[in-house]
Amino acid sequence: MNEEQIRKRIAFAQNHIVDRMWRRTFFLDEASFQVSGFKKFCYQQPNKRITKPQVKHPPKIHIIGMISYFGPTRLIVFQHNLDGLSFAGYLEILAKDAYNLFHDGNFRIYYDRDPKHT
Repeated sequence: MNEEQIRKRIAFAQNHIVDRMWRRTFFLDEASFQVSGFKKFCYQQPNKRITKPQVKHPPKIHIIGMISYFGPTRLIVFQHNLDGLSFAGYLEILAKDAYNLFHDGNFRIYYDRDPKHT
C-alpha cells in the first residue's frame, strides 16, 4: 500500500469507530479459482527433462458471496465472466439472504471498487 491508501484507510477507520451498524454490515467479494494448471517446479537434469502437455486455458470457476458479523450468505458458483448485469442478479439473490437475517431491511453491503459493481 502506498502512503495515500494508508491515510485513507486510517481516516475511514477513525470516521467509523463509533459506527453502530457494523453488526448489520455485509462484505461482498468474488474470487476465481483455476480447476487445474498449477505449475509445479522440481530440479531436472538438462538431458533428462520430463515434459507433460498442458491445457492452454484451464477451466475456472468463480464464486461470489457475502459475510457479516452473524456469518456468511450462500456462495454462488458460476463459470462465465462476471459483468454488471450478472452481478446485479447475484446481488439480488444475496440481498434476499441478508433480508432473511434482518427482516426490517436495516443492513448495508460493502463491496470493492470493481467497475462492474457500479
